[in-house]
Amino acid sequence: RYYHYYCRKIYSHPWKEIINTALFSNYTDSAWYQLNMDNDSNTPYYTVKVQEAKDIVKMDMIGYCDPYFVMRYGSQEQRTTTKQNANSGVWNETFRFPVVDDAIENLEIYAYDQEANKSGFFGRCMLNIATSVPFEGWVEMWNPQDADHPKGASLKISITYNDPTSAKKSENCLSCLFGPR
Repeated sequence: RYYHYYCRKIYSHPWKEIINTALFSNYTDSAWYQLNMDNDSNTPYYTVKVQEAKDIVKMDMIGYCDPYFVMRYGSQEQRTTTKQNANSGVWNETFRFPVVDDAIENLEIYAYDQEANKSGFFGRCMLNIATSVPFEGWVEMWNPQDADHPKGASLKISITYNDPTSAKKSENCLSCLFGPR
């Protein structure tokens, strides 16, 4: 594992004071983000699980692709780890995207090949998560820039919407119906 040094501004609740924090951690970017998600436990969020990929296009002259996937929801961006020399693979990585703007409806997923000096793009898909959640299944990653290999990969994902406030509301309703125990 690589060790990462992170600096992040965390806004304390409810006064929104800016506190600079630093964390020296051996977690991946996504794991660190999940552990340090907004302090407001009432913020709804989408959970995206990247399960596996197959039929990954061969990008390198020798060997296979070194794939990773980047998810974008509004201005938030998170990425998977990179699998070395693979035309398929299992990730089983989970990411959280807090809903900060209800007007954002799309989750974009990009596929890249990790290279020593830069990453090569090989696929993209866009999902309307406002209408298709919950979702579990395969999505096709397409590369409109490559006429010879327009399909970049097949990606198995699951997406759920989590709203802590609605669970609390329904919990309160049940206690109203059945009374205290």
